[in-house]
Amino acid sequence: MSEKNQYEQSETICPLCNAVVVLEAGEIDKGEYECPECNKTNAIDESKLRPAGETAAEDDSDFEIEPKKSGSRTGIYIGIAVIVLAALSYFAYESDYVPFLNKKVKSDKHVAAGKLIMESQMQSQQTGQQPDPKVFESALTEFKKAVDIDKDNTDALLNLGIAYASTGKFKEAIEEINKVINVKKDMPEAYLYRALCNMQTGNVQGALPDFDKALELNPADLNTVFYRANAKYSLQDFKGAIDDVNKIIESDPKFPNGFAFRGMCKIGLGDKTGCDDLKKAKELGMAEADQLIEQNCK
Repeated sequence: MSEKNQYEQSETICPLCNAVVVLEAGEIDKGEYECPECNKTNAIDESKLRPAGETAAEDDSDFEIEPKKSGSRTGIYIGIAVIVLAALSYFAYESDYVPFLNKKVKSDKHVAAGKLIMESQMQSQQTGQQPDPKVFESALTEFKKAVDIDKDNTDALLNLGIAYASTGKFKEAIEEINKVINVKKDMPEAYLYRALCNMQTGNVQGALPDFDKALELNPADLNTVFYRANAKYSLQDFKGAIDDVNKIIESDPKFPNGFAFRGMCKIGLGDKTGCDDLKKAKELGMAEADQLIEQNCK
C-alpha cells in the first residue's frame, strides 16, 4: 500500500458513471476496482483517492461532483454517453433488429445454423430415414434470416437455393441462385446448382451452358463433368457424353459407374463394344451390371 493511502477506507469517482466508490485498503493494493453502479472495471488513480467521507476541495476540478461553472457537466455527460453507446453496441451486435452493424457476422451466424440443420438431415437420409419437411423448413428459415440481414451474402443465397431445391421448389431455388450469380459471377457452385435445378424441371438443354460455365471456372471438378455427361446422354448426345466420361475414367480407372455409363453411350451409338465396358463395370463390382448386360448384350 502506498504511503498516501494508509486509510481504512478511501473513496474515488468512477470516470464512466461519476459514482462515488468506497474502496477498502486491501482493494487499493490490487490496482483496480469494479464500480458497483456501472459494473465496469477501472484502474485506480491514487492521486484521486480521498479518505472515505471527505469532500473534495472546491478547486480540485478533477474531483468535482457539483462543479459551479456552467458547461462543466460535459465530463459527466460524456461518461453517460459512453455507457449508453457501449450498451447499444452490444445490443446491435447481438440483435438482428440492427442489421447495418456487423451484418456480415450476423448473417453468417444464421447461415452456419442452417447448414448444421441441412447436414444433420443429409446424415439421417444416409442411414435410410425419410427426409423431414419440417427440418428443411427450419433450415430455410435460417437462410432467409441471413438474407434479410445481408441481401448480398452469396453463401446465404446459395444455401437458400439448395434448401428450396431439397424441398422440391426448383423454381424458387433458381431465383435465389440467379441472385448469387448477379452478385458474384465467378462462383462455379452457383452455375452447377442452377444447372441441376434446370435438369429437375426438365430444362436439360438450358442446363448445359451452366455446366460449361462451372467447368470453365473449375475444370478439375469431375462431379460437374459427370453431371454434364448425364445431361448430354438425356439429349442423346452420346458422343459428347463419352468425351466427358472418358475424363472421369482417366482420373479414376477403377470407377465402375464410369465404365457402365460409357458402355451405355456406346450402345446408344450402335457400338456393341459397349458391352466390354459393361463387363468391366461388373468386374469392378457394380451390382447392376448383370442386368445391363442381360438387357443390352445378347
